[in-house]
Amino acid sequence: MGVPWQTALGAVFLSGVAFLILTVVGVRQWIISATPSELYAAVSAGIGLFIAFVGLRNAGIVKADPATIVSMGNLREPTVALAVFGILLIAALQAWKVRAAILLGILGTTAVGVVTGLVHWQPQSYRWSDISGTMLHLDVRSALGLGLLEIVFVFLFVDLFDNIGTLMAVSKKAGLLEGNNRIPRLNRILLTDATATIGGSLLGTATVVSYVESAHREWPRVAGPASQP
Repeated sequence: MGVPWQTALGAVFLSGVAFLILTVVGVRQWIISATPSELYAAVSAGIGLFIAFVGLRNAGIVKADPATIVSMGNLREPTVALAVFGILLIAALQAWKVRAAILLGILGTTAVGVVTGLVHWQPQSYRWSDISGTMLHLDVRSALGLGLLEIVFVFLFVDLFDNIGTLMAVSKKAGLLEGNNRIPRLNRILLTDATATIGGSLLGTATVVSYVESAHREWPRVAGPASQP
């Protein structure tokens, strides 16, 4: 859309402020209580499919096609074959119920890449001053323009349902949901999300939300009163 990144950060800041206000006055909680649990499940599945699609595209397993939008990539390419190997390795480890299957799959795939010469370690130094390139460079005044209100709304809308769907999925996977599918300590979580978005925009990053990747597998719980969250 030709919007400078400084203005985009300003829009992220405004969406975080709006998020914080909606949380403090209880509007977000009303939205959550009024939304059916089936929609939460749909949002969670949609987030997972989106992340999976981005990964497949970056790995070269799928690619853009003008006729069919998406087509199969070149599976004979070494880097693509390595990505396919990694996916199959993680799937096999999860099928065998191996703990830390995803982490072990990543490490195993990296090891194979190093042995075959497809992965090269390139250490880079980092200085605290590097963050000065984006920190406090947001342009809130430009983001307040009428033409950018739709961008702020999109950030707010996506963050709202993305966060709600993620919280529901992770809480359900961990067995932390209370009666009537209620998320425990929801107000604290929402306040953390809103303040993180504001802080992220000040530091120079996009909207900060909860990550559905945290729900790898359900942790075993000991039966009895002591296991109650």
